[in-house]
Amino acid sequence: MMEDEGFVGAIHELFVDNVDSARDALVKQGCEVVGWRGRGQDCYIKDTFGVIFNLWEK
Repeated sequence: MMEDEGFVGAIHELFVDNVDSARDALVKQGCEVVGWRGRGQDCYIKDTFGVIFNLWEK
């Protein structure tokens, strides 16, 4: 659960091989990091449509 009083909605979980590489690639495509605690913890990204998802390393 993302602790943000301004956010309402589902957060999708995406499993990736490397969270740092995935973050860098997504940011280059226009996504925004909205919370980053690193591997094994919450790594929230917001896409250009406002959808928030959490990256998890496999």
